[in-house]
Amino acid sequence: MSDVLIGIDIGTTGVKVAMFATDGQLVASAYHTHDTTYPAPDHVEQRPQDWVDGTLAGLRDVMRNSGVDAARVAGVSFSGQMMGQVPISASGELLVDSIPIWADQRAKPQAARFLNDFGGHETYYDITFQGHPVHMTSAFRMMWFAEHQPDLFAKAAKWLHAKEFVLFRLTGALATDPTDQCLGGAFDLRAGRHSAAVLDCAGLESGLFPEMMESTEIAGQITAQIGEATGLRAGTPVAVGAGDGPCAAAGSAALAEGDAYFYLGSALWGGTIETKPFGDFESRMICYRHLVPELYHSQYVSFTGAIGQQWIVENAYSELSGGEAFDTALAEASKLNEDEMLPVFLPFLRPGGAPHQHSNASGVFHGLRIEHNRAHLYKAVVMGIAQSLQVLYDDVTRVTGRQIDALTIVGGGARNPMMMQAIASGLGIPVQLLSNQESNCLAAALCAGLGVGIWPDAMAAKDSGIFHRRVSFQPDPAKRDELAAAQAKFKASMQIAKQLWSLE
Repeated sequence: MSDVLIGIDIGTTGVKVAMFATDGQLVASAYHTHDTTYPAPDHVEQRPQDWVDGTLAGLRDVMRNSGVDAARVAGVSFSGQMMGQVPISASGELLVDSIPIWADQRAKPQAARFLNDFGGHETYYDITFQGHPVHMTSAFRMMWFAEHQPDLFAKAAKWLHAKEFVLFRLTGALATDPTDQCLGGAFDLRAGRHSAAVLDCAGLESGLFPEMMESTEIAGQITAQIGEATGLRAGTPVAVGAGDGPCAAAGSAALAEGDAYFYLGSALWGGTIETKPFGDFESRMICYRHLVPELYHSQYVSFTGAIGQQWIVENAYSELSGGEAFDTALAEASKLNEDEMLPVFLPFLRPGGAPHQHSNASGVFHGLRIEHNRAHLYKAVVMGIAQSLQVLYDDVTRVTGRQIDALTIVGGGARNPMMMQAIASGLGIPVQLLSNQESNCLAAALCAGLGVGIWPDAMAAKDSGIFHRRVSFQPDPAKRDELAAAQAKFKASMQIAKQLWSLE
């Protein structure tokens, strides 16, 4: 076998480790879940050590199950959940057992005070292009620690994002990249470095962050200890990697200006690839760096994506487990008469984010009737997620002015054919899926491959055929009017819900 690459995705629900041949074929993969805790209102935490443990277990599984000689592993890299910050001491000691992750809401007072002192959100947006609720970014949680745990803050020599902490544990190297720092809350997107003005107003220093490197640069090598624990060869090169948003784009083959994609996982995001920072403050469009240095993402983010499907299946099909529950739900929903009236479902089970931009957002069923059963509810949830994506798509095309001829969708939600067909017919364009749905791991492997010189650049990697398109869902013109009417009801329900959310 020729050289292989390993991509590690440190996600919200677990760690995925995947090994790829240099032609993009998946050789082996493993997945290990980790817990999320809610110790207080607005507090959402995970244990960084769980990320490390899941990574080590996944690497062991992949090396064992693949049968690949460790000498054939050319490089390793990461995709990582963004906006969480891990404090470590000067000696590398982890200073807190659990850290607030991206969904944590505790830093609202710190963010509000900062924006007031800084001249408002629009002034801040002009530097950072961060349109989502800014209290979710890393900088303001660091402010929270400075105020609520000053002793810990004083001991912290560095603050690391998820992938950076795992990188440190695997190699001993301290490094970050522009993609992760963009959503750190203190990054000047045009200048490509931390903003002195933002840091000063927040009471932070640039020295609190690791050395800035490109996502594809080699930061270190697998240590002898980690090699022994995982089966990897000591000295295996490890690239810095990128945040999960940029990896989702790169893993969907969105590597050139105008390419469009959507990621449909626990959260939902997507947009277009641009050659310069492009944003829109009014609609709170987010822009940040691509893992390809000369490119940027312009996109919208909803904090609730396909997790709504998991929620309804776990609660309405609780007598079943795993894949059987999902298969049964899909089968029952597929048997419903197409002319049956479904309730409208607003899939905003987590607050904040596009398209509503409301901190009190919640899930809503509208139009429930006595004749509705669990199959109706499941299908309503599936359609609600599809309709939410369509709202974001419409905003992307309106603000960017781009015409999108086909849309690539990646993430776990892409495995639902009912949802993909609804999106294709609702948008009126083909929806393309990749044969390998481990898009974030593939992008991480791409970082490793570029770092060790397997390809000279990202487009060469794409041209080599590493992205394998599997299937296209074609729009059904006969469904266009029906789905347009359903979309209008979805938008109307969202406006009503906003009024209710404002009363909370």
